[in-house]
Amino acid sequence: MSVAVQPWPVRATHRESGMALVAVMWMVAALSLLVSSLIYATRAEIRAVQQLRDATDATALGDAAMQLAVFDLHREQGEAHSWQRRAYRFDGREVAVTVVPSAGLVNINRADTGLLTDLLVHAGGITPQQADRLVSEISLRRKRSTPVALPDDADRQDVVQAARRQSRFDVIEDLLEVPGFPLELFDTIKDFITVRSPGGAVDPQAAPPGLVGVLAAGDAGTAERFLERRDADDPAKDMTGIKHTTRGARRDKLYRLDADVVTSSGVVYRRTGWVDLSGVADGLPFRWLDLYPARAVGTGSEQL
Repeated sequence: MSVAVQPWPVRATHRESGMALVAVMWMVAALSLLVSSLIYATRAEIRAVQQLRDATDATALGDAAMQLAVFDLHREQGEAHSWQRRAYRFDGREVAVTVVPSAGLVNINRADTGLLTDLLVHAGGITPQQADRLVSEISLRRKRSTPVALPDDADRQDVVQAARRQSRFDVIEDLLEVPGFPLELFDTIKDFITVRSPGGAVDPQAAPPGLVGVLAAGDAGTAERFLERRDADDPAKDMTGIKHTTRGARRDKLYRLDADVVTSSGVVYRRTGWVDLSGVADGLPFRWLDLYPARAVGTGSEQL
């Protein structure tokens, strides 16, 4: 008597094994994705904490260095009329403080259209045609500072246009409200402009190096020669290449201070403040007008 042997269902077994393998692979992939997400989130959190620590560190060191710079300026009776760079050390770390008199910056409320155009072209890097259009918009905004009487039945367009004519720039960021003024252009020129200087001209002795190129109408050679003699405190500076309309600026005792702090990661943070050294009614020798949050501006090799 023979016994019949039933064949093993090979195909069904292979199919089930394949499905199990696919399920395992999907689980491994899902777990890998989850782990990668956790690693990415952890790294992002670490970077955020590092940036916050660097900004806090830069704020403390920058404030300390700016205070020392203000005390030095006060001892000098506020006679610093030129752009200058000072250095202060704290626990072996050097903080560079740049002192910029207000007369060395372009007042966007008072500067003439020629100076504004040169600023946008030579510092901002746009074409003269683009600059002319933006300067026209700037002039329209600052054209009037006194209220304009309108009839009661004036339409909305008349009201809007009158408001634009009345408006002036209270802070430099108001430039971004000018129609068509790009953020990238503002970021390029913001270190060269102010609303605080006493006149519409710029004192080249007090101007930042980058702005001297604007005063020289983009002539790099003229700007370099002037800066070399200015840095050497040479009284016989060659001013022939500097535009006459930008000289003879009135001076005051308003200063912008930029404190650059290099963090342990090599990033440079800048803490900026405005100070008035003319004295105030309550007897204080100076007062802070503005303090801006520390911001990353580059690396140590690029900035210092």
